[in-house]
Amino acid sequence: TMAPQAEEDAPLTSIPARFLGQWDAIDGPCDAGSEMFLTIRPGTVTFYESQGEVSAVRRGRPGIVVTLAMQGEGETWTSRYAMRLIRNSEQLATRISTGAGEAGSETVLRRRCPPEGSTSAS
Repeated sequence: TMAPQAEEDAPLTSIPARFLGQWDAIDGPCDAGSEMFLTIRPGTVTFYESQGEVSAVRRGRPGIVVTLAMQGEGETWTSRYAMRLIRNSEQLATRISTGAGEAGSETVLRRRCPPEGSTSAS
């Protein structure tokens, strides 16, 4: 196994495990019908009405920057998202990264949803 530091410095080929899963608005229902619902897999990111194939991942400060080849509603485009985890990894902060002055969109917060198939009812 790689030392933790080596792992941190290794080039990324997919989205790191800690980001994977399903996310929704802070007060969202964690339901696939929610407009803020987001599913992150190692090689794809699925939004409400579009999906992106991960074409590049690089380390950001902090977090990661993911380049996505997007498809949705009959169109294709490229998006870059800066992602970082906050609140003990229970919340995901994303924003569209423009690259230039890194200014651009506001940060959107989502909360981590329970894993698929797990219900709160016992």
